[in-house]
Amino acid sequence: ASVLVMRGEKKAQEFANRHGVKKAYTNASDLINDDEVDAVYIATPPGSHKELAAMVAEALKPCLVEKPIARSHYEAQQMMLAFDKASVPLYVAYYRRYLPRFIRAKQIVEKLGAITSITYSHLKTSHLPQANEDLGWRILPENSGGGLFMGVGCHVLDILDYL
Repeated sequence: ASVLVMRGEKKAQEFANRHGVKKAYTNASDLINDDEVDAVYIATPPGSHKELAAMVAEALKPCLVEKPIARSHYEAQQMMLAFDKASVPLYVAYYRRYLPRFIRAKQIVEKLGAITSITYSHLKTSHLPQANEDLGWRILPENSGGGLFMGVGCHVLDILDYL
């Protein structure tokens, strides 16, 4: 069954109606403990991942967590331990390695052989503090764990690992 949780009841119900979702909750615990829910996808800012994942592990359900998995190595370890103890899988949503351009890059790298150095640059003016744009939780370490590096840079690290 398709189920979702959002902060506002009206907003949750409108989204559910628009997308044909069977149930809409405003409380994550209610969704996680719903007997009709087989697995949980956590797509909140990283500051809540550990707490929500612990509830999912306790409910003995597989979990897909949006990247970055946690704000710190310690939090990620605690999450992994909880799922290991519950004997249910915990996954991180690194989907980019399955995009056609990265599959092609992998094929090219495999033909080239060993890579000895990599240079990567990525800059947008909206990433600069002087841009006066509100980047929300993404730049607040207490929510993101490490600012834009955790939210965007982790994709680069995953692709490098994949290649």
